[in-house]
Amino acid sequence: AQVEPIRTYLRPFVRPDKYASLCQGWRYPVYSLYLDSPVLDCLRATEEGHKNRFKLRLRLYSAGPGGLAFFEVKRRMDRLIRKHRASLPWTDADAFLHGGPLPRASLNPAAVEELDRFREMTRSAQAAPVVWVHYTREVYVSAAGEPVRLNFDTELGHAAAGADGLACAAARWRPTPLPGVI
Repeated sequence: AQVEPIRTYLRPFVRPDKYASLCQGWRYPVYSLYLDSPVLDCLRATEEGHKNRFKLRLRLYSAGPGGLAFFEVKRRMDRLIRKHRASLPWTDADAFLHGGPLPRASLNPAAVEELDRFREMTRSAQAAPVVWVHYTREVYVSAAGEPVRLNFDTELGHAAAGADGLACAAARWRPTPLPGVI
């Protein structure tokens, strides 16, 4: 019930981000594949409120083949949160996720460094794909250029990670019973 009054109040100060501005209703889908250890160490660290923790995820903005897949390491160190990410084309990403070689020749050195970091952290945590999360995101940024970002996430769903790699099997999606907007 508070979303529309917030939108109305903020409208003079924000604009849709560069991706949302290209989409109908300024909303786009987000698909995240979370990796974790066999005993869910990353999830437990979050639930227990550890000040130093990390998440390993793969983010897609399309449910089907094509486009880019973003490998992300999101770290929290006390109050500082840092996200490292690098992208690969879908077909390379699926192979890399399952232990295949990194196509180094087609990447810049910074991307190679980030992808090597992702793989090393995945190996040291003994992490593997665990769960997909999907939502529709509406994003605004400051019209004045300050580093401000406001997200409204709706239509939250989840699915167990399967053997189908990056394929987000629509038949497995289940709505997440969370009323309202995140």
